Amino acid sequence: VQPRTNYTRLVRTFRTAVTDEFYGQVRQALHHFRLAMVSCFSRRAIKQARQLIIDGTSWSCRDSKIHLMTLALVIDGVAVPIASVDLAKKGHSSQKERRELLNQASERYDLSGMTLLADREYVGSDWFTALAEHGINFVVRLKKGIYHAAVNEGLGKNWSELCDKLRRCKKRDQMSKLITLHGRQLRYVVVRNPRADHPEEDEFVFLLTSLGRADSARRQYGVRWQIEVTFGHLKSNGFDLEALRVEGSARREMMLDLVSLAYIWMSATRVRFYREHPGSRQTKWDGKRRVTTLVSSVFRQGMGWLMSKLAKPAALLRHVASRIDRIHNITWTHV
Repeated sequence: VQPRTNYTRLVRTFRTAVTDEFYGQVRQALHHFRLAMVSCFSRRAIKQARQLIIDGTSWSCRDSKIHLMTLALVIDGVAVPIASVDLAKKGHSSQKERRELLNQASERYDLSGMTLLADREYVGSDWFTALAEHGINFVVRLKKGIYHAAVNEGLGKNWSELCDKLRRCKKRDQMSKLITLHGRQLRYVVVRNPRADHPEEDEFVFLLTSLGRADSARRQYGVRWQIEVTFGHLKSNGFDLEALRVEGSARREMMLDLVSLAYIWMSATRVRFYREHPGSRQTKWDGKRRVTTLVSSVFRQGMGWLMSKLAKPAALLRHVASRIDRIHNITWTHV
């Protein structure tokens, strides 16, 4: 059987007018395969995974609007998509849509005790209540002009005074204050923006968190960038998701599950390999950013590894089967 023949068969499957039940069964199967691939990470990394990220990526396909809102779990520095929904629109998600995605994920995963990291659109009373109901902490970046009244009402410095003090005290990285918002006590944090010299960036980053410590909120929020890395690999830097032109929300969600599965597999195998063989990591010095980076990303290295495995289907299936047996060791999933 030629590879082109297999590809044509897959295309026909996606184009066939099948029932929602079929897509539900396929997505359930892909869920178990995803967990099997997650088991490629080290047991310690899987056990210590306690950070969630929510974000969306959007584009247009012919006359359709696509907005794939995705919830990811950070494992060993990799944002692993665990739930997604196509909102079939451009623009921000609603609080109701976010709650539905959270409920969908909670049916499969135990998210209690985790910390959600999110960008500026993911705010709102109902949304914060939903997170509290599921036992999830959060660190959300805020737009500059919101929640000033709540900050000014509390004891201590008002919003302007917090910013002024941080501006004067060059040795401090953040200022914070406890506020009451929607009947809930939260911490408002003003952080010095490391990218403040960029023309489109503000002088400060404003965070709202349910965590007790401002420094923990500031440190954890930096991890949110990993979802952008994942979207980059799923789209322009890897699978070219936008060019697949899959039509229909159910098909798009299933396609995202498929490419996410491959992404997890490729990333996890290389992350684990580098942990076991640190001398194999090829790095280079980025003089402009003054950091040391990999010559080739973990994902690209993993892609090369998996492509070599695809040439031997029997060995590939044996590898998958061996991983499925390890799903029961993942403590934060309902299997």
